[in-house]
Amino acid sequence: MNDASNLSQSKKGVILIVDDTPAHQLLLGDILTNEGYSISIASDGLSALSQARSLNPDLILLDICLPDMDGYTVCSTLKCHPRTRNISILFVSACDQSINLARAFEVGGVDYITKPIERIELLARVRHQFQFRRIQDQLIDQNLRLQQEIRRRYHLETELKANRDRWYLALQGSNDGLWDWDITTGSMYFSDRWQEIIGYEPGVLPPLRRSWQERVHPEDLEWVLEFIRYHLECVTPNYYAEYRLRDQSGQYRWVLDRGQAQWDDRGHPIRMSGSLTDVTLRHQSEEQLQLLLVTGQAMVQAEDTEHTFSSVLTKLCQIAEWDVGEAWTLASDREQLIYCWGSYSHRPDPPQTLLTFEQERRQSYFLQNQGFAGRIWAQNTPLWIENLESSASVVPDQTLFLKAGFKSAHGLPIYADGQILAVLIFLSLKQRPRDARVMDLTQAVASQLSSFMLRKQTEQALTRANTELQRLATLDGLTQLANRRKFDEYIHTEWRRALRDGQPISLLLCDVDHFKRYNDYYGHQAGDACLRWVAHALESQAHRVTDLAARYGGEEFAIILPNTDLAGALAVAEHAAHAVRELTIPHEGSLVSDFITVSIGVASTIPQVGTLPTRLIAQADRNLYQAKAKGRNCVYGDGEIRSRPIRPELGQEESQ
Repeated sequence: MNDASNLSQSKKGVILIVDDTPAHQLLLGDILTNEGYSISIASDGLSALSQARSLNPDLILLDICLPDMDGYTVCSTLKCHPRTRNISILFVSACDQSINLARAFEVGGVDYITKPIERIELLARVRHQFQFRRIQDQLIDQNLRLQQEIRRRYHLETELKANRDRWYLALQGSNDGLWDWDITTGSMYFSDRWQEIIGYEPGVLPPLRRSWQERVHPEDLEWVLEFIRYHLECVTPNYYAEYRLRDQSGQYRWVLDRGQAQWDDRGHPIRMSGSLTDVTLRHQSEEQLQLLLVTGQAMVQAEDTEHTFSSVLTKLCQIAEWDVGEAWTLASDREQLIYCWGSYSHRPDPPQTLLTFEQERRQSYFLQNQGFAGRIWAQNTPLWIENLESSASVVPDQTLFLKAGFKSAHGLPIYADGQILAVLIFLSLKQRPRDARVMDLTQAVASQLSSFMLRKQTEQALTRANTELQRLATLDGLTQLANRRKFDEYIHTEWRRALRDGQPISLLLCDVDHFKRYNDYYGHQAGDACLRWVAHALESQAHRVTDLAARYGGEEFAIILPNTDLAGALAVAEHAAHAVRELTIPHEGSLVSDFITVSIGVASTIPQVGTLPTRLIAQADRNLYQAKAKGRNCVYGDGEIRSRPIRPELGQEESQ
């Protein structure tokens, strides 16, 4: 039994039993060995510490009283050692020993069980701890993966920020165009490079000031002229401005314009010369970096996927000059794409066709290969449609797009690990040739969104696992009622609430009559099923949200009734006893009925300052004892029996 090699090969788990009583060692060892667990025995604290460090068991059953030190000291010592601190420890105490629950949990215990050991309760608590440990290990693994992903994303964002300055310096290395303005005549000279910057052949532009002024973006012209005036009036030492300049194709390019004026003897400006640098790429790079940073911030700050798409698509449409951006995500059944978010042109007077299009899209969904989004899903590759009018074979919903006035479209998938997560669609009201820069930008954003969506899925899985972990920590594994730990926490909480509000609180302690006889006659599996049925019947009487039905221990159950006086509690108890009898579970070994019955002790009080709920529990326990003493199958709570046994002639007492 103590062979380390055999223990290490256990598939179900290794349990160290720490008890100085051979009978208890044998009992616990037999029960757990029969269930497939590997067992090791320690008879004192020092042996327990040694075996725990050498074997690293999955669970320790630790007796409170040991010959050389108490169980609390053993537990505290194990929790201080890095090799043993994560071992789950379940305290064991005899019924005539008082266990200090606060200290047991303070030193690191996860649960406790009292002697004499009930096989059902022992196995339920052991299984619960192994299940708890498995979930805990899964959470740790998920947390590690999430932390690795966060670190990776942090390094990527740091690298992107570092690249910004390098890109800026590289872009500044391009050749400048030169210009010279004769202020007295109004004529201007434009160098060949200046004309190349805006797409003209040398000598095409007239050498006039209006050749420049007519090409400045209307939104920029006023303040650019103001900057020139400031310099000519000697307000600023030189002229410096960044603005948009229209090229030959009608597109606007960002330029950096710098100049210096000359004045005559009377202080009148007569000449101004300078250089023009094409900084379009720099502005585009800054906008791309800004978009990627906005995307990263949106992913960190957004509460859900919809809010992230809202921020990202709006910014992307502004930078890439798309009129519409849409995000379509897979439904939970992964059978169709559903509308998630859309960024539509927000003009002061948007055309009715665009408003109608938006309404239709919000109500749409697509199967694979259905619509442009479904085609992207099926092909799992980006598509750029320069001319929607001639793309009916590629764009199944071409008619809808043309009806809204769209000329070009771009779509790309968001995928990870070979699976589609979402599809992005972009639409333009003017025809747009394929643009590699825009495609690279949207692909970079899609990659970020892919990481975000995977992280969100991981976070959601982690949240579900945490919720399940919290539920299991307060749940009885056999009956699915609240366990003893939850009972202890809840009765203290409601006691404080009743004390604060001056309201009554009541407690029902229920015991299945002659349950040992039932187990002996029908077997432990039938006994487990019986407890589950009884638990369900008792729980059905806890009608209010504040009522709590719990498994108190073994075949004992409890119902906490906040804001309930004795009369109300007795009524609930009678209904509970009746609900159990209505189950009509045969019980040949019962001395009070042909079927399973319960005895119920009822106690009620209005808490006073300086009192604890142990007083209420003790009174309910005494009343339960009276119910058993008066023949079982009854409710006792106010000095009299409220529900008589069905077979009083069989009311002879028998100790369980």
